[in-house]
Amino acid sequence: LYCNRFDAVPLAALQQLNEITELDLSSNRLKELPPDLRLLKSLVVLDVRCNQLTTLGIELASLNNLREIHAQNNRLNTVSPKLLANPKITVLKLHGNEFPYPVDILYGQWTSEKVDLSNRNMKALPNEIFLLERVKELYLQDNELTGISQDIGKLQSLEVLD
Repeated sequence: LYCNRFDAVPLAALQQLNEITELDLSSNRLKELPPDLRLLKSLVVLDVRCNQLTTLGIELASLNNLREIHAQNNRLNTVSPKLLANPKITVLKLHGNEFPYPVDILYGQWTSEKVDLSNRNMKALPNEIFLLERVKELYLQDNELTGISQDIGKLQSLEVLD
């Protein structure tokens, strides 16, 4: 369903698809995700990049099979702490959004193994980033960084730094 003109998720039709595991709604005109999205219990991958979303809410936190959320290039300024604390989500792509500062998405217990903070105009990394014990991939390209703290060594699971 990507690259259409949806301004709302066609949930009435999708709810009947009990076994749907991947949903690509990228490049539409979505401004919000409906609470009933939580009814897609088999969903593993949700792609909502390149829309007009301002928040990723609790409607996604209850999806027990959800592993990947691609939400880059929206207008996001908040993400539900329950979503960030979901240990099953291993990929959460959020670059190209309107977060005022990375700390706003790092509160709570971030459990994702892949963190993409590229294209954020960051001049420095917040100290909270060094608490991300499970992160394996950290993407920081296209920022305004001039150095990286020695605390990067605290990220013992880190395999990719870009």
